Amino acid sequence: MNGNGGGSVVSRRLALTGAIACCFGGMAFPHSVGASDRAAVNIVSLMLEEMGQLYRTATTESQIADGLEKIFSNYADMDVISRSVIGPPWRRVSVGEREEFTSVFKRYLSEKYARYFPAALKGQYEIIKVVELKKDQHSVESKVFIQESYPYRIRWHVRRYRGKSLIVNLVTDEINLLSLERTVIRSLLQQRMGRMDRLIAYLPTRYAE
Repeated sequence: MNGNGGGSVVSRRLALTGAIACCFGGMAFPHSVGASDRAAVNIVSLMLEEMGQLYRTATTESQIADGLEKIFSNYADMDVISRSVIGPPWRRVSVGEREEFTSVFKRYLSEKYARYFPAALKGQYEIIKVVELKKDQHSVESKVFIQESYPYRIRWHVRRYRGKSLIVNLVTDEINLLSLERTVIRSLLQQRMGRMDRLIAYLPTRYAE
């Protein structure tokens, strides 16, 4: 984790998340969900299905990273996530730098988490409930059953904007990934005297071989 803190926790929990990707076929839905709830469930389901396909076919870390980058593009609201991790300085960032950061940040996430998703964990993923957090934002709560381990809960936060639902966060039993990345990225930005151009230049090298 290159000294960002909490590396063992992240690797352990992301390994569990990888189990979700490998066992999409075992997913069960709540018996009764509304239209907006189902939209949130559907986006999570589609993402998990694509992740499951990725982990069945990818054979290298680079292939996993490439696949994750496409998945983030399709199912995550990277504009919202990028703005959230940068915080108040985002208002001072030019449109061009915002676009550059969002692009390199997406790749950074892909390379980072490609290192922690296992290739062949078996388990069963079950959606147990959907909660409306606020208008146009839901939490899809799930449980992961892994052989010889107790179940883990994972909550996918889904935001609906302009008729499209996208994932904006993932929360496990112990960590909030958006909060974790916010801490890491803001620290990296502070180390570079608040210079967004320096952060943009650095991120592609962080997980380079």
